Amino acid sequence: MDLKNWPRYQKWMNFFTICFFSFLATVNTSKHTVAILPIATEFNVDTNTAAFLVCFNVLALGIGNFFWVTALRMFGRRPVFLVALPMLAALNIWSAKASSFGSLLGATILSGFASAAGEAPVSAVVVDLFFVHQRGTMMMIFHL
Repeated sequence: MDLKNWPRYQKWMNFFTICFFSFLATVNTSKHTVAILPIATEFNVDTNTAAFLVCFNVLALGIGNFFWVTALRMFGRRPVFLVALPMLAALNIWSAKASSFGSLLGATILSGFASAAGEAPVSAVVVDLFFVHQRGTMMMIFHL
C-alpha cells in the first residue's frame, strides 16, 4: 500500500510523531546549555570542562547521522525509530541519575548519538507520506 494513499489522520499522526522525536532530539542537544555553572559547581569542574557536555553532545549528534542514515537505508525507518527513541529515553534517565561528571558526560555523548536518529529522516518521511504539492507545507510545519 502506498503511504501517500493513507487516510489523512494516519499521515498526520505519523508526521507529528516524527516531528516530536525531532523536537526531543533538539531539546536533548541544548539541555545543558542553561546549567553550565550549576553543573560545574555540583561536580567541582571548571566551566570549560562543564561546557564539554554541550560540545560533545553536538559532535555525537553530527557523527551519529552517518550511522543512523545508513541504518535507515538498510533496515528502514520504523526499526531505527523503535531502537533510537527508547535508547534516547534510557540515556536521558542515566543523565538524570549520574553521580559523577564522567558518567554525565558519557550519557550525554551517547544521548547525542541516539538523538541523531530523530534529526536525519524527517524529509524522507515527508516524501514518503505526502504528495509533491503538500511537501513544502509539511516541511514548513516541521521547521516551525
